[in-house]
Amino acid sequence: MSFLIFFPDIEPPTVQCPEDKLVYVYSGNTSTPVLWEPVATFDNSEKDVELISSHSPNIDQFHLGFSTVNVSAIDASGNKAACSFNVTVKGA
Repeated sequence: MSFLIFFPDIEPPTVQCPEDKLVYVYSGNTSTPVLWEPVATFDNSEKDVELISSHSPNIDQFHLGFSTVNVSAIDASGNKAACSFNVTVKGA
């Protein structure tokens, strides 16, 4: 006789956001798209981790000033983790 033992995954994934970004726009511009390094994730199940971000790199426009990019990571078992980083846009 054999038994199947199930250990539920209760450990959240790890998620690491890139460093804060400081970018400058050309004179007369008030916003710019910003590119950043991919968010790093790992999960103990070694399955893919879903990422949900408040902004998309090189697509969303960031206006002059300070913005926070919030990122949530969700593993296959529904465990969640989060990180954030700041984007500051200044005029040249």
